[in-house]
Amino acid sequence: MLLYDSPAPQREGAFCERPKRAAFRPSGAERRVAGRVALIYALAVAVWISGSDLALFFVGIAAGNTIVVELAKGLIFIVISTAVLYLIVARVVASLSVSEQRLRLLAEHVPDMIYRLRVYPDYAFEYVSPAASALAGYSPTEFYANADLAFRLVHPDDHKRLPTLSRTPGTDVLPVELRWVRKDGTVIWTEQRNVPIYDAQDRLVAIEGVARDITERKNAEEQILGQRRALEQAHLALVESYDITLSGWSQALDLRDHETEGHSARVTDLSVRLARQMGLSDEALEHFRRGALLHDIGKIGIPDAILHKPGPLSEAEWAVMRRHPDYARDLLAPISFLRPALDIPYCHHERWDGTGYPRGLKGDTIPLAARIFAVVDVWDALTNTRPYRAAWSSERVRAHIRTQAGALFDPAVVRAFLALIDDERQAAQRKVA
Repeated sequence: MLLYDSPAPQREGAFCERPKRAAFRPSGAERRVAGRVALIYALAVAVWISGSDLALFFVGIAAGNTIVVELAKGLIFIVISTAVLYLIVARVVASLSVSEQRLRLLAEHVPDMIYRLRVYPDYAFEYVSPAASALAGYSPTEFYANADLAFRLVHPDDHKRLPTLSRTPGTDVLPVELRWVRKDGTVIWTEQRNVPIYDAQDRLVAIEGVARDITERKNAEEQILGQRRALEQAHLALVESYDITLSGWSQALDLRDHETEGHSARVTDLSVRLARQMGLSDEALEHFRRGALLHDIGKIGIPDAILHKPGPLSEAEWAVMRRHPDYARDLLAPISFLRPALDIPYCHHERWDGTGYPRGLKGDTIPLAARIFAVVDVWDALTNTRPYRAAWSSERVRAHIRTQAGALFDPAVVRAFLALIDDERQAAQRKVA
């Protein structure tokens, strides 16, 4: 980082103009530098030439008139070479001054704050660009007078986020976002890039960096996040309202069919636990739960005379009853929100051996959700009392389900279900004990 005084006023577009060829006239500073270099060179060469010639004279190798000629030639060489060296150095210094001036103008006219903070041997700012006044509210002079501003600027809650400089290549130039408390007390967001500078003894001697104001960007990001959170909350509220509606539908079905009151809630709870044990994902479980709640939604299309008939159904009545999965599909399929939950209402009467309805699916062609639910549905139906029969014991139902594995039910689902029932029964016994 080069250190500069305040830039002199520049005409707009000056750097874009084609340089004019003119006589080279070094400035005072350039003449002083070139003169010092030329003087040192002339003295060194003069001492060398005169000393070597006089040494030759005293040892008798060269005659006196020869020494005078050699000294004269040496002085002429010194004058000419010194003049040439003076012009070369003056031109080099002048070109460096132009480059330095251009870098200074770039550094002092960009909106980003550019700085160099000396760490060793003492702690002080060596350079702070004028952009500091607009960015931090402190002038470069104030930074030069108080190096602690480098840390006082950082918001107290962000001190822990200050980067730790290391020797790992590339890690120190990664941007870090920090809040700054400006001189007037306002808080802004900044993005900084810091580069550590080490000396030959591997000591950290300085930190060079750039800081820019990203408050508008952060505000826009926060606004987007706020809108996203609002959308997520609205979505959750909508899903909750959907689920409340589904629960209402399920309860209405149970109230219509007094024989199965509470059935939907029981089978939903148990079948979701079984589905979770069998590895269904959280998203799949949500669709599974909705499908379980609505597994008999198609019965809304079954006449009361058939649905509430106390005795056995005739073949014609069974033909009507077996249409309720189709009614469920027709009712739920147009609702995109419920379409992923359709497997259970539409397929839970399919059987592993292909004897089920409405499509006579067989084996793995039956959706897994429907295979899981079918076992739980039969368990709940047989372990609860109906007007036409008493409830079976859990052991009798277990035996029945076990014998139907590979016929009515998926054997893998049966194994998982019986293991779940055993585990839950043992857990309940331990809790009582």
